[in-house]
Amino acid sequence: MTYDGEYRFRGRPVPALRGLDHADRVVYIGSFGKTLIPALRIGYLIVPRELSVPFDRAVSITGQFAPLILQATVNDFITQGYFATHLKRMRRLYARRQANFVKLCQEHLAEWLTVTENDSGMQLLASFVRPYKDSDVVAAAVKEGLDVQGISINYHSTEPEHGLLLGYAAMDERQILRAVLALRAAFLRLDRS
Repeated sequence: MTYDGEYRFRGRPVPALRGLDHADRVVYIGSFGKTLIPALRIGYLIVPRELSVPFDRAVSITGQFAPLILQATVNDFITQGYFATHLKRMRRLYARRQANFVKLCQEHLAEWLTVTENDSGMQLLASFVRPYKDSDVVAAAVKEGLDVQGISINYHSTEPEHGLLLGYAAMDERQILRAVLALRAAFLRLDRS
């Protein structure tokens, strides 16, 4: 399960890929960077039983091991139900932040962007109302102190679409409002140039 799956706000949970795999060929690779603390720097692998020995050998030669006390602490956090409680609380918080973010975007950015709620995740796709190059918008946003990502960088072999990927989860209500108003200023600056 990815962190996007952990942060699902509406609808039924997306089934785990492992549940659809009848050949036992799914390998899960993940970390707790998005669901707990990025600085934790602890990840995990869930592999089919027959691959556990080769994976264990491969990991053992990397020399990259989380301290055992940290591993035990995370294990206890999960097995004692604190992780599930934390995720439930964060889902509610992020759902509220997403709704607030979308409302503010609709109020202040509708002239330039279309942003709608998503069923899961910590970022939203913003489509341009008018034909902008997202690299120009990103550059204008940087001048306003914002860090936004253009989506055209994800296209390699087809004509790119232009838009923005906007994060909202790490900001409180005041920060979200400031960011939306700064993005508005970026569009106004771009329109004047």
